[in-house]
This record gives sequence, C-alpha cells and structure tokens, in this order.
Amino acid sequence: MTIIDGGALDRVFHILSGAVDISGVTIQNGRATDRAGGGFRVDSTLTLTLTDSIITGNTSSRFLGGGAAYIDIPSTMIISNSIIRQHSYHRLGWRLPQPRHADHK
Repeated sequence: MTIIDGGALDRVFHILSGAVDISGVTIQNGRATDRAGGGFRVDSTLTLTLTDSIITGNTSSRFLGGGAAYIDIPSTMIISNSIIRQHSYHRLGWRLPQPRHADHK
C-alpha cells in the first residue's frame, strides 16, 4: 500500500473537478487550517471513489470542518473496503452530503 503523508503541513488532496478514483493508498497526517478537510477536500460536482484504502490521522481546525474529509454538495463519494479512523477536528469529523451508498468498515 502506498502512503501519502501530508506531514501536518497541508491537506493531502484538494480535488477540484472530474471523476476521481483513489485505490490502495493510506492518506495520513493532512492538516487543514484554511478550510475543512485535512485528508482531502472535494469542491465542485464530481464523483470520488475510495477503494481498498485507509484515511487516518488527519486534522482540521475549522468550525464544522471534517478532519478526514470535506465533500461539497452535490458531489458523490463511494467508499468500498476502506478504513477511516483517528482524526481530530474542531467540531465534526466529516462534512458529507447524505450518503446514498456506503460500503465501509
């Protein structure tokens, strides 16, 4: 498994458009201070698919900011066979739209 480490310097991914598939990675030690989403932030209308991955140890200091992720509405996130754990955040761990499908551990 490939490890993508933010080194507590910035968020790991900021996805702006398109359909994105992330598979077989650990996303760790991301830090968001400007806006929510330490592990990743998804802006715009897109589909993000996370498969066989781990999101761990990410932080956000923003009010209502997700430590693991911020997914903007109306984007779609599909999680399959992945682990999401051990995040710190100001108030909420995730900022996600109402899930339509979640197949996660």
